[in-house]
Amino acid sequence: MGNEMLLLGAGASVEAGVPSAYKMTEEILLRFNNQDNYNLRDYTKVLNFVIGGLLFDAGKRNYNPFTNGVNVEDLFNAVLLLSERNTMEVSPFVGSWDSMIETFDKFTPSPPRLDKLLKLIQERVEKQVQYALSQKPSFSSSADKIDKALENSVKKIIEASLKGRSVSLSSSDKIGQAVAEYVKEISKKWSDNLKPNSSGSNSELDKEFKQLVSQLEQKPAQGRKFKDTAEQMILMLKDLAFIEDPIKVEYLKPVLGKTASQGRLVIATLNYDNGVELIAQANAIDCNTGIENWSEKGVFDFTAQGLHLIKLHGSIDWSWKQKVRTNERPMSHSIICQTATEQFKSSFERPAVIFGQRNKLTAEGPFLDLLRQFQNELENCDLLTVIGYSLRDEHVNTYVSKWLNETIDHKLRIVDPSFGNTEIAYVREISNLSNSRPGQVEIIRKSAGEALAELYL
Repeated sequence: MGNEMLLLGAGASVEAGVPSAYKMTEEILLRFNNQDNYNLRDYTKVLNFVIGGLLFDAGKRNYNPFTNGVNVEDLFNAVLLLSERNTMEVSPFVGSWDSMIETFDKFTPSPPRLDKLLKLIQERVEKQVQYALSQKPSFSSSADKIDKALENSVKKIIEASLKGRSVSLSSSDKIGQAVAEYVKEISKKWSDNLKPNSSGSNSELDKEFKQLVSQLEQKPAQGRKFKDTAEQMILMLKDLAFIEDPIKVEYLKPVLGKTASQGRLVIATLNYDNGVELIAQANAIDCNTGIENWSEKGVFDFTAQGLHLIKLHGSIDWSWKQKVRTNERPMSHSIICQTATEQFKSSFERPAVIFGQRNKLTAEGPFLDLLRQFQNELENCDLLTVIGYSLRDEHVNTYVSKWLNETIDHKLRIVDPSFGNTEIAYVREISNLSNSRPGQVEIIRKSAGEALAELYL
């Protein structure tokens, strides 16, 4: 057999602890539902709703929804489509969406700051009190009563003292009562003065109250809530797809032996994890992803001897800088940087990956160039060994079909312990080809670790 190339799918990383496409949905949903973060609660509702809808749809199509569950890419596609529902070409022909979609797609306001409002209220109260107290009440009748009562009482006390008798003031000497009435009248006048009056303006206070009420109202998010949910899913991939322990990828070691025997080995992968890079690093072997050269020069270079890795859908430890301009490349372009493990753990940057079937041909970033590189490498090989790939990516399948049609000498080897147990049309097509041309297509129903040990040791 001549030159061989490998193509890895999600099944090639399961033994390293990276969840499969269906298990990934369960893990993401579990993390969302277990989050204490208040800001993630709305996203959790969105995910629960969309997953429920996809399971319901499977039941309508007479599929057992419990057989596999929901593929994470189908979930992501659905969330992303709902985020774009108002801008899609078909939108004018949709009478109404499920009412729950609009319910979920609203911004819940964060608690407003009340500093300015409280300050305005305080200033207003102070002005009112100052105004009321500045109005000195004048009550001649009440004051006369107090004076008269006090005069009578003093006179009686003096007379009694001169005669050497003790004094007994009668209830007719109503000093306390007169004082009480006086205070009561003063209080009433001040209270009346505290009622709204023409002094000062309430316009600024009214404006602040209206803004507060407006802030507390939920507003339509125009798809943003679903878009943010999709972004949160991508961020969670960092916990699920990053591998730290080299022992977990020890089963991939036979691939390194194939690199040595062939001299130059190209591996294309649809996975985001760092499994291949990790096993290469653990064995002091360079693994070229070509991303540095692409970021610097805009092209991939896989011409040298050694191990080359084409990460078709990006990598969990890649960070993406867009709209970069330099003297050498003055037009806006993107660059990809590989994040060091220590920095990766503490980074909140979105990883440079494409997720979901609808994004596979995005013109941004290196992804079209990576797909073109895959096509070129495929044309130069005689044997393609596919490990753990579900055959769901139409773009990859198109190139594989073209390559198989070129000559019967092109051999396809598929490693998948459950191959054929699916409704995917392309799987049936490959199965039919393996029956009609058994010499061109070989199916190995074993796990990745078992197959690699047999094929390359």
